[in-house]
Amino acid sequence: AALKPILATAASRLQVSVSPFFPSLEALYQQGGNDSNVPNLRETFLVAPLISEQKVVGSIALGKRVDDLSLLNPTKMRFGQSGYVTFIEKGNEAAFGLRFPRALQGRPEIVRQGIDKPSSQLVRVLNESSGIGLYHDSDGRGQLGKWQYMPEFNMGVLVYQSTDEIYAGVAKFHLLALFAFLFTLIVTFAMGSTYVTILLGRVTHVAERLGKLSHFIEPPDASKAAPFALLDELLERIERRLHKDNEVLLSTKQRLRFFMKELEDQRFAFDQHCIIVVADADGTFTDANRQFSDLSGYSRSELIGAKFDRFGGDYQNARIRQEIFDAMHAGEVWQGELNLVKRGGR
Repeated sequence: AALKPILATAASRLQVSVSPFFPSLEALYQQGGNDSNVPNLRETFLVAPLISEQKVVGSIALGKRVDDLSLLNPTKMRFGQSGYVTFIEKGNEAAFGLRFPRALQGRPEIVRQGIDKPSSQLVRVLNESSGIGLYHDSDGRGQLGKWQYMPEFNMGVLVYQSTDEIYAGVAKFHLLALFAFLFTLIVTFAMGSTYVTILLGRVTHVAERLGKLSHFIEPPDASKAAPFALLDELLERIERRLHKDNEVLLSTKQRLRFFMKELEDQRFAFDQHCIIVVADADGTFTDANRQFSDLSGYSRSELIGAKFDRFGGDYQNARIRQEIFDAMHAGEVWQGELNLVKRGGR
């Protein structure tokens, strides 16, 4: 029943579209379902108009379940020990999230947040197309989150991880660096003040180069700060930036993998149910699918390099042909009907 308006829209507008997931998180939340397998059985549909003998006779929907799309594959999506991923949908009066904790290894939980709270993390995802930021959870713990909202699915994805875990690796590195620096200092003092002077000069040079990498407006002045403290601060800034860039890169790769899969499904549906011809600016065919080849009676190899002039019929009408190409060159869509002649003369 929920698909009826989407099917009707596809038939009336002659457009291919993707539906939201069914059942919605709002419906599951209201039903109070606790079965952890239910969210994996939700479906989305690629909907296209169904055309028979040049007439629209209805619509067709290709359904894909969440588990078919491999959206939740723990072996490919890692978020450490404290990472969470939440799929968010907009309901009638609230935002609903399907949250999977700890690298997708826990039981999914449906959470609800009122739309009247624009600062809440779920509503924030729905109001902004994408973003990254720091915020605190209900327990006051710091979280680093990255989100992306996809209106065609009425769904947003939020990935976040505890800042304590993120900074744990940095703290460990700083401890090792501190021991290394202390050992170096002991050795240098044992070798004499001359060697210390040379070492400090080199540290200052490294600090100046790191300062440029960490986007300092001006190179650091070694005379105003201890060289080792300055170097430690610069390394910490670069470490934070590398962690941030790595999180963004992982999120982008996951989103690209998801979109490429959907694009392949759409291309398959188009090729199965649509008559497709690709032509260049002067009307010469550069490609045609099997549906058009079967309809016209010409093989694909015969069609490539040919023009619409081969089919005669209404295309010989100079006014119609001019309307078509005027629309194409203007980047617009031309709609209408043409009576063309098949290979056998029909």
